[in-house]
This record gives sequence, C-alpha cells and structure tokens, in this order.
Amino acid sequence: VDQLEARCLGPEPALLAPELAAMGCTLLSTARAPKPEAEGHYRDLDALLAESDVVSIHCPMTNETTGLFDDTAIAALKPGALLVNTARGGITDLDAIERGLRSGRIGAAGLDVLPQEPPDLAHPLLKAWRAKEAWLEGRLVVTPHAAFFTPESLADMRRLAALTVHQFLTEGTLRAPVTVDTTRPR
Repeated sequence: VDQLEARCLGPEPALLAPELAAMGCTLLSTARAPKPEAEGHYRDLDALLAESDVVSIHCPMTNETTGLFDDTAIAALKPGALLVNTARGGITDLDAIERGLRSGRIGAAGLDVLPQEPPDLAHPLLKAWRAKEAWLEGRLVVTPHAAFFTPESLADMRRLAALTVHQFLTEGTLRAPVTVDTTRPR
C-alpha cells in the first residue's frame, strides 16, 4: 500500500488528523449531519466503509449506533480493511467481527472496548484470541478499555476536576451534576 487511507466514524475524527497526516493518510469522516469543516472529506457511511483501508470508530453509543457494525456493515467494508473501536463496545457486534475476520473481509481489528465488560471469555473470538489460534495471528488486538490512558488524558482529568471544584466553590453550581434518588432503597 503506497498510501494508507484512513477513515474515521464519528464526530471527532479531527483528533486523529495530525497523527494520520504524518503517516500520509487521507482522513475522511461520516456523521449524522455533515459539518462544514468536513467539506470534501465527508462520506456517507456506505461510501466510507466501501472506500476505507482503516475504519476507526469514534461515536457515542445511542439507539442509532448500537449494533451499527453488524454483518451488514462488515459486508460493506472494503475487503481486508482494519477496524478499530475505541468508542463503545455495543457499537460493534462481536459475532459479526469474528465472521468478518474468519472470512477475510476484516483484515485485522483493534478493540479497546467490547460489547460486554468484563468480557465474556467464552465468546468464540476471544477464546480463539486467548488460545493464540493461527488464523488470528497478528490480526486482533484487544486492550482493556484503556485507550484514554495517556499522560494528556490524565492531565485533562485533573484540570477538569479542578475546574469543577473551582466552579462549585465560586458559583455554587456544577458543570455536570448527577442526581441520585435517595428515596429509593439500594
């Protein structure tokens, strides 16, 4: 492959742009509504899947995206594509990913999130991965939902915590309050 073309699914693919551009990648995206800044780089989902060497998922899990990467989406992928999910496990169907890997439709997969956490180690794909079966060699990476765990993200968590405390102490409000029904027994 002379030039790897990477496509990202979700609202924030620009976060990957500097790293991908440094590798000579073309960055495309899809979203429910195209953003003006994505002009020329936007594709609908079907086109994105058909054209992509790499599909990296970066969207929230909603009713619309739950199970989005099922057998139909996997069949629409460019043969041999790399599928990466660092978003939410429920966006992908693990059975469909296994079938896609076995058939070669998916060349490789990187999964930082799984539909069930902690994972069901009896699932055939995870069982084959743990047993280091030859058909999966070099084709599947599973990490323990730790893609966020970088020095930058840790600094960001500390910064946001400090901002939240400051806002509460100075304004008496919270950025994202969580309310708990104390009348219901636990």
